[in-house]
Amino acid sequence: SEGVGVLGISQGGHIAPMVEELVPDLAFAVNLSGSAVPIEQQLELELTNTLREDGWPRFLVPLVRPIAIRTVKNRRPEWWRKNGKLDPIPHWRSLDAPALVVYGAEDEQDNVPVKRSVERLRSVAAGKKRGIDIVVYPDSGHALYAPGTTRIREDFLQTLVRWIRSATAATASRTPPP
Repeated sequence: SEGVGVLGISQGGHIAPMVEELVPDLAFAVNLSGSAVPIEQQLELELTNTLREDGWPRFLVPLVRPIAIRTVKNRRPEWWRKNGKLDPIPHWRSLDAPALVVYGAEDEQDNVPVKRSVERLRSVAAGKKRGIDIVVYPDSGHALYAPGTTRIREDFLQTLVRWIRSATAATASRTPPP
């Protein structure tokens, strides 16, 4: 599987670092808008934002949020029982492949606790011989659209291509010939 990398978007980004357990010589891992907190914590932020967006008064949100969380979890209780506490950080810590994580800062008002995710990933990256490259676009959200459009950011796409080329070149130079 030489040269095989993984690019996960949203929840796929959350689980991207786990792929190395199945593909030991993973060339790279990319996380686009995937949270780096346990799934239940992400759900809490997402529902808080949804309730506020739906017009709930700020003082009522903490009272209504547990009911909203319970409602969501009751739709797929087995899935939440198996996955709700999943924390991606141990997988990021054990990842040997080069890694890139990309967020839109405005996602903090929608799905992903961007600040907390970046903080947790930087903490992991500091202890790794090969760090985790983290890019946060201040004027984009979950979909990484260019500001004021519904088109993916051109600068993000250029960064992604450049980063993957660099990561795969570095991996190829570390791999001994057959």
